[in-house]
Amino acid sequence: MKKNKEKRIFLSGTGLITPYGEGLGKVFDGISQGQLCYGPLKEVPCETWPVRVGGWIPDIGADKLGLINNKLKNMPKYVRLGVLAAKSAFLNAGIKDNEIPPERLGAFISTGNHGRNAEGLFPAFEASIGEDKQLDLTKLGSEGIDKVHPWWLLTTISNNLIFFITHFMKAKGANSNYCNSAIAGAYAFDKALESLAIDEVDVALVGGSDSPLNWQMISDFSVLDFLAQGDLDSILPNSKILNEESKAVGSTNLTNPANLANPANTASKCPKPLYNQGAIFSDGACFAVLETEEHLMKRGVQPLCEIKAIALSRQSTDLFAPAPDGSESLEILQALTKNLTTNSRIHINTSSVGLPNWDKPEQFSIEMFSKEYNISVSGLKTWLGHTYSASFVLETAILAEALKRKVFPGFSRLKNPLEIIHWTNPIQGTFEHNYAINLGQCFGGNSAGILLHAV
Repeated sequence: MKKNKEKRIFLSGTGLITPYGEGLGKVFDGISQGQLCYGPLKEVPCETWPVRVGGWIPDIGADKLGLINNKLKNMPKYVRLGVLAAKSAFLNAGIKDNEIPPERLGAFISTGNHGRNAEGLFPAFEASIGEDKQLDLTKLGSEGIDKVHPWWLLTTISNNLIFFITHFMKAKGANSNYCNSAIAGAYAFDKALESLAIDEVDVALVGGSDSPLNWQMISDFSVLDFLAQGDLDSILPNSKILNEESKAVGSTNLTNPANLANPANTASKCPKPLYNQGAIFSDGACFAVLETEEHLMKRGVQPLCEIKAIALSRQSTDLFAPAPDGSESLEILQALTKNLTTNSRIHINTSSVGLPNWDKPEQFSIEMFSKEYNISVSGLKTWLGHTYSASFVLETAILAEALKRKVFPGFSRLKNPLEIIHWTNPIQGTFEHNYAINLGQCFGGNSAGILLHAV
């Protein structure tokens, strides 16, 4: 774990795009009203795989990106989503164009794209089918090759996003790129905090953007039995009663404090499992603006929260699942909170993948951890789906907003953490906790967490 002891670092603005829409308000409203951001997946040619559900974001139009769209028009969707999210983060942090000297602005990026653009070859394959209905390599080389866009290979390069972010945001300071990991965002945060702490930059853009809903990503993760299979009704047997239960506990628009559910009424509601058959992929993009306290004071801006610590771990107990005893997540929780008093009120957002051999160890770690601290727990992927490389930054941004608003959608007040990873009814109320932890897990025993503090 790295902890900055000399400089205080604050999160001053976020920009995000999810299937709910653009901005944090859309996320809070969607979850508070009991709406899942994913549904039947019709946009991806994945008929050869049993995955039928996902959270799709339509490709953004040129009007959203203005003149810069011409440079991005042949790039994958996740690049355009990322650029728009980064521009929104600057706007929401109150930073004007050219306000930050380019050499004092850093960019730390997490992205999942590393060659997954098989769809770009499909037209060539279709034109190269031989008389035996099999792929004819000779025909592919003579006729099919002309069906491949000349930029196809360029679009598969994993550092496309960081190039366009640094270009359009005029960020010439320290930068780094982390690819293809559900905790890539944690590494981006870690490097950004270090860069701010040693005075390499005054402002750091930390962000992630991913479009995992493509044929190759679905293919790769289906082979690993990581994704939920079937249609929405088979994956979410309790989804039909979701809206009914949400209304029963008083779920309404969280932007109006008068509409908040009464905690006394919601505390007695027992959540029902939403799903435990695998992850549900969703598109998503999110950027956060990090600043030193000194720089923030000069600008006179009120931040969303302070970032107190980051923790990373790789135990490699198992290549495909966390250690069954929960030791990996528990190590992260203990590292993040070693300087907190036991009466600290902490909200934990779990990585909540949707597979028992991933979620149960995490639940065990929280059960052990909850013996010392006053906690509440959420599983945002239940609502957002798994945005993979964008997930850690995205869910951290939502926690930061919850600390600012003092309300949080879909968290559990139950005393038994073994029941809280997935549920149907979003339990709301005043968000009383002054600390929040976002947990993340990925293959190979990789786990991470970040500790946020209310200001």
